[in-house]
Amino acid sequence: MDTQKTNHSLLVKRETDSNLRHLINGIHSVYHCNHYISLFTQLADDAKLLQGSTLLANAAAESFYEVFFSYFQENQIPTFQDKINIIEQYFSFSGLGQLKLLLTENEPDAGKATMTCSHIDTAWLKKWSSRPEPVNFIGHGFIKAACALLFETKLAAFVVDETESIVAGASKSVFQITLTNCEEE
Repeated sequence: MDTQKTNHSLLVKRETDSNLRHLINGIHSVYHCNHYISLFTQLADDAKLLQGSTLLANAAAESFYEVFFSYFQENQIPTFQDKINIIEQYFSFSGLGQLKLLLTENEPDAGKATMTCSHIDTAWLKKWSSRPEPVNFIGHGFIKAACALLFETKLAAFVVDETESIVAGASKSVFQITLTNCEEE
């Protein structure tokens, strides 16, 4: 088992089980490949009739929520800012890029997240070039999971909207985060 600690208290335990599946902090995980992710992002985008982009964002949200929840429970992460730091570190550790969450404790009504680097956008640009619509559906899900956990709400309580996108030519991706009154999940 390989264990490492970062300067923001992110403790990562990497294991491989008897079937050679990877576990990170006890949860089965897949190391991502940005080219592979760009392919299933394209598949989700093509499946507009089935709301493929929403399905991919929701699947990412559910997966990352489980990872964050178990990590915070197991490691007793004490403060809101410590949790944000760990979530940002996990985004980078997962190979997704660089994320900055701009959230205020006890103020879930609105927030913002920025990505100065997005490996999903970078892979998309290399494969298909730019386009006006955002493609970071996995990033949407990651941010939604982070907000639900940080503010102790359901995943459906937040809407994440990418207002600026690297794939559309912006220097960074910007996500507006809004709390809704939605009780569905």
